[in-house]
Amino acid sequence: MEKKNDADMLAAIVQASNRYAMRPALVLDDRTYTYQELFGLAGSICEMLGNLHGDTVGIAAENRMETYASILGVLLSGKTYVMLHPDYPAERNARIARQSGIGLWLYSGENGHMLPANIRAIRVSLPCLLYTSPSPRDPKTS
Repeated sequence: MEKKNDADMLAAIVQASNRYAMRPALVLDDRTYTYQELFGLAGSICEMLGNLHGDTVGIAAENRMETYASILGVLLSGKTYVMLHPDYPAERNARIARQSGIGLWLYSGENGHMLPANIRAIRVSLPCLLYTSPSPRDPKTS
């Protein structure tokens, strides 16, 4: 059996997500997310990272769909990610960030303040549907 490299494995995951776009990819807190939702956000993150100087991105270790999409987005961009946990002492996270050369911090909860101010932080969030029309069958996106 031929050993696959990381790029082959990532390509296989992307191919499966395209093939099974409407199937469940993640279930978190009783909410199911499809591969289409997961990779839609991951693709947006990947595009954003194309302009990033440096190759290392920090990601808050939160059990949220945005975290998993951030991991995939970073991998798709060809960059490296470092997970930092919000419950770790601030000094430890700052030291890890400094030693690993994190140039950007992605988070989705309330953890934008975890790293030193000289590291750019971006809050990742899902696109949402707002039902502003009289009928919930006619959603308006925003």
